[in-house]
Amino acid sequence: AARPPRGAERRVGGVPVTLLVMYGVMAWIQTFPDSAISWWLQHTLRMDSGTTSTYYALSFVPYVLKPVYGYVSDNYPVLGYRRKSYVLLAALGSSACYVVSGTLVTQVWEIFAVSFCRAICNAFIELMLGSCIVDIATEDPSRAGALQGSVYAANWAGSLLA
Repeated sequence: AARPPRGAERRVGGVPVTLLVMYGVMAWIQTFPDSAISWWLQHTLRMDSGTTSTYYALSFVPYVLKPVYGYVSDNYPVLGYRRKSYVLLAALGSSACYVVSGTLVTQVWEIFAVSFCRAICNAFIELMLGSCIVDIATEDPSRAGALQGSVYAANWAGSLLA
C-alpha cells in the first residue's frame, strides 16, 4: 500500500492528529495514576514522607538525560527509523513498568527501580514527540506558534481527562 504524501495527513494547527493524540495520551498517562500511586506508596509499601520525597525527586532525573536519548535515536536507528521505533519501544517499556508496578513490586527499592525505568521510557517518548514537532516547524517556521499551541492544548486535554 502506498503511503500518502506528507501533507495528506489530517492536521490540527499544523500538527498531525496522531501526534496530538499521542501528546494527550502521554499527559493522561503521567497524570491519571498519580493519586493512586501516592496512596499505594504510603499505605501499601508504608513509605515514609522523606522516602516519598526522594522517590518523586528521583523520578525526574531521567528527564535531565534527554540529550542522551536524542543522541541515541539520531545515531542508532532501529529498523531504519530514528523516532517511530523508539516511541514504540519506549511505550512498550513504560507499559511493562506499569504492569510490573501493579503486580510484582512489594518493596520500596523495587518501586524506585521500576519507576526510574518508567520515567526513562516516558522521557524518551516526550523527546521523540518533541523532535517530530521540531521537524514540522522547520518545514514552515511561521507556524511554530500554532504548533506549540496545539501541542499544549493536547497536553492540557490529556491532563484534564485524567
